[in-house]
Amino acid sequence: MQIDRYARSFPSSGHEIVRTPSEVLREPPANPLEAALLLAALKSAAGLPERLVLVAQAPPGQPAGFILAWRARERWRAVDMSQAALRFAQNERAASDLAARLLADPGLLGGLDDTGVFLDSARMLCALDFRKAKEKYFIRPLPSAPS
Repeated sequence: MQIDRYARSFPSSGHEIVRTPSEVLREPPANPLEAALLLAALKSAAGLPERLVLVAQAPPGQPAGFILAWRARERWRAVDMSQAALRFAQNERAASDLAARLLADPGLLGGLDDTGVFLDSARMLCALDFRKAKEKYFIRPLPSAPS
């Protein structure tokens, strides 16, 4: 999967169209958010990890980071969608360490456990637990495009 390294920072100053996973597969490259949503769609189709969390953080003056994290054997594992140029093992190691630190925050986990969504404007951080948000807000996948 190709990811656009020059994607605009998050949050954008205006609105932006986020393409569907099938559009991203047909017409790469993906921006980091599109790539994370594509992986989440693949996870949903394959039924892999029980808990899948997307964490977006935009520290002032830095580009946004999108981390896709999952629970595996009592540990958080993750990949940083904005660092796709790194080798997978290196990306996973660094992103997993960051995800473990971020997801150790009881407030963040409490928000995810309660509603599936966590927002912290002071830290420019948001997180989404796909399963919980689906249960709470009845989020459903878009229908497949006709072939």
